[in-house]
Amino acid sequence: MRIDDVLLTIRPLAGGWMMDCNAGVEPLVFGTGAKAEAHAHLLARKLAYGGADARVQVHDRRERLVGTTRYFADE
Repeated sequence: MRIDDVLLTIRPLAGGWMMDCNAGVEPLVFGTGAKAEAHAHLLARKLAYGGADARVQVHDRRERLVGTTRYFADE
């Protein structure tokens, strides 16, 4: 991962899922992992459209990394 990548991480919480971001976006909590992941991918696409490389990492309930998607900045 490049230092200037925006990292959006999906992790489980008690009773929900959290989307966290290293770019100053407040963590968001969703009722399902699918909603959290969909929101993270939407935000990552918007960041890439705006010129920032972004990466979405999804963890399962056991905190294992189960998926990573990279979005490259539009130039």
